[in-house]
Amino acid sequence: MQDSHDPRLDLSVVRTRYNDPLIYASADNWHRFTAEEIQREIGRLWDSILTRTDSVILNAGSGGNDLGLLPRNTINLDISERRIRTSSRPLVASVEAIPLKNESVDILLCVGSVVNYCDVAIAISEFERVLRPEGILVLEFESSKSAEFIKQDIFGRSAAVAETFFGNQAEAVWVYSPTYVRNLLSAAGFSAWHQTAIHILSPWILLLLRNVNAAALIGRLDRVARHVGFLNRFASNHLVFYQKGT
Repeated sequence: MQDSHDPRLDLSVVRTRYNDPLIYASADNWHRFTAEEIQREIGRLWDSILTRTDSVILNAGSGGNDLGLLPRNTINLDISERRIRTSSRPLVASVEAIPLKNESVDILLCVGSVVNYCDVAIAISEFERVLRPEGILVLEFESSKSAEFIKQDIFGRSAAVAETFFGNQAEAVWVYSPTYVRNLLSAAGFSAWHQTAIHILSPWILLLLRNVNAAALIGRLDRVARHVGFLNRFASNHLVFYQKGT
C-alpha cells in the first residue's frame, strides 16, 4: 500500500480532470510517441495474445482507445464516463475496484499509464482476481528509475509521486520502480513472457536539455537502444506482458 497522500491523485480529482474535454484534448510529441509505440508493440504480438475468438477482453482505463486492434465487444472500463460514452460495452469504474466477477476475463489490457494514477498494488490484485487462469495481462507504467529523475530524491523508489507534464500543463503521477512492479506481479501469481522499454534515450535529453520535442525525436532511436540492456534500466515507460498461473 502506498502510504503518502497527494490530493491531486484523489480519484474524484482525476475523474474530474479526465471528464473535462479540454484538459487532455491534445497530446505533446512525447506522449504521442508513447502511444504509438504501445500500439505498435501490442499489434506486433496481438495474434499470439488473442488465441480464441470468444475471448473476454477488458480494456482497463481505456479512455475510449481501442488501439486499432480490439473488437467491439471489448469491455471498456474507465473512471471517465465521457471518454467511453460511445463504447459498445462501457463500464465506469476504477481499476482499483473492478465490478466484474472473479476469473471472468481472458485478456486484460491496462496501458496509457493508468496505474500511475492509483495504487498499483491494489490494481494488480484486482487484475489477478478478474483474470482467468492462464489469462494474459498487458500492463504499461511509468518508472521511478527513468533517467529524467536521476537528480531527484524519488529516483528508484518503489513508489513516489513525480512532477511531470502532459501537453503544456503540469501533471502529478505515481511512478514505480520496475523491480517493485515485477515483485507485485510475481507475488500475485503472474509470470513474465515479454517486456519492452519505451523512451530509453529520450529521458536523458529531458534530464540534460528539458526539451520535450527534442526528447521525443530522440525516442525514435529506441528500437535500436532497447538492445542495450544497461540503457533499458533507465527507460521512462515499461510495457510488460504477463500470464496468470493456473
